[in-house]
Amino acid sequence: MKTIFRVFLLFVAFLAAPLSAAADPVDFPRVIQMLEELGYTPKQLNKEGESPKSEIAATSGSWSVHLSFEVSPSKRFIWVSAFLGDAGHITGDKALDILKREASIQPTGFWITRTGGLMIGMYVENRDVTPDHLKFVIDKLVRDVEATSGLWAPPPAAATP
Repeated sequence: MKTIFRVFLLFVAFLAAPLSAAADPVDFPRVIQMLEELGYTPKQLNKEGESPKSEIAATSGSWSVHLSFEVSPSKRFIWVSAFLGDAGHITGDKALDILKREASIQPTGFWITRTGGLMIGMYVENRDVTPDHLKFVIDKLVRDVEATSGLWAPPPAAATP
């Protein structure tokens, strides 16, 4: 009986192995191709020797947001993000409000870069990615940028007399 059980487990493992191939990650050229299929014109951002990174302009209502796309070095994730400006004015209560707001926009999140830039974005697990999935992410991020702009937008410049 133990032998039959072991053979059965080996058989199941053998059949399951090819199923993971259906979830092969997409490469960066395929991400660009999908963005083009969606009607966007990706612009290359990376410099020589850097990981491939491109940007598109996405709109929603009166908002136009520049979203960047890159595939992680491990190929497990596709990062989609937008630069929101300098984070120097985000301190104290404003920073706390931004952190609290993340709960309502997850999996979108905010972070501050090493150079002090404020970013918003999310990662896409690089499995079974389709143009429709990327369109959902694009639309969500643009809506999240618009919905949170009161929290991160820099204060208006003071009028000079």
